Amino acid sequence: MEIKIDSLENLTRYVYHKNNLTPSTKTKNCMEAVVNSCGLHSARIQSPYIALLSRVENFKVQDLNESLFIKKEFIKHRNVRTTLHLISFEMLPHFHFTTLNQKIQGLKLFFKRNKITDKDIEVIKTQLVQISDNRYYTSNELEKMLEEIINNNELRLSKEITTYRKIIKYFCEIGVLYYANISDNWIKEDRRYVVSTHFFEKYNLNNGNTSQLVKKYFKNFGPASLKDFSWWSGLSQNVALKEINSNNEYMRLIFKDVALYMLKEDYEKFLHTNLDNNYINLLAWEESVIKAYKETRFRFVGDKDYDKLFNIIGEARCSILYNGQIVGVWEYDKKKQKINFNLFEKEDNILKKELIKIKSYYEKVLKV
Repeated sequence: MEIKIDSLENLTRYVYHKNNLTPSTKTKNCMEAVVNSCGLHSARIQSPYIALLSRVENFKVQDLNESLFIKKEFIKHRNVRTTLHLISFEMLPHFHFTTLNQKIQGLKLFFKRNKITDKDIEVIKTQLVQISDNRYYTSNELEKMLEEIINNNELRLSKEITTYRKIIKYFCEIGVLYYANISDNWIKEDRRYVVSTHFFEKYNLNNGNTSQLVKKYFKNFGPASLKDFSWWSGLSQNVALKEINSNNEYMRLIFKDVALYMLKEDYEKFLHTNLDNNYINLLAWEESVIKAYKETRFRFVGDKDYDKLFNIIGEARCSILYNGQIVGVWEYDKKKQKINFNLFEKEDNILKKELIKIKSYYEKVLKV
């Protein structure tokens, strides 16, 4: 199914709507926001907190660590473009299956060059899981455990620290170990390791497939182009095109000679959705909704303000969403614990009042 469209304005507003960034779609808790998402960008320490603050009613910074490490409702996982995202356990096997090769290619090459065999890795992995328990380990503790295993099994591996660290990283990438930031301070890190299956009851990497990840992407971010998918995922456009052509769930929208795709059922929902007006929200750095390829970023910002929203490598800065439009960017001064705004145009009185209110709210929530 293909249709030509004259405007993307309301469809773009609908993308914000279905990703819980508008008043009527905000969620009651962190788990709901993460399950609804197609991954919340978490490479920067502060990003997941802001992503949830913009989606969850009455969010508090301690809610994230409680959901991750006490309730264990979802997981922070390195996947598309080898970048950390908050994802649901339901989507974990699909993210893992689709992006694993991206993450381990360099490590496999290191093992080959240093004559570390698959059998060596299997011996170390099996014994590491056996002797570890359900607690956090520091890097030094894990490195000593690896050294002991290698010595006890008389494995002919280099004893250099680089070897231990590459093996630990490999175990993180294949899902044996989980690397967690357990700091209760949202602007600092305290990173530790834990055996994944010991720690997460819901941890399962089996039965993943690329089809489910492609579908989830277009469900959340469609209408989007094949280049958008590739930019977001680091995968070939053909990965998405193969999935789109293999079933009848997708439709193609043509806007100014650009082909965009979304699910047919989603387009039907859009036609019957009342979109929110009169609202303001502050979005996180690299907000997943606006992570798009250069040729389609016009959906979010005009040419005049393009360089204010996107940096030189195409990352989206923290932005101000006002009535379905990106109207400026913002940053958090960690030292002063204050928010600073940079608007694309001079604010009117209504926007000025909204900025004062949301600035006060965010600063109160983020105060350490």
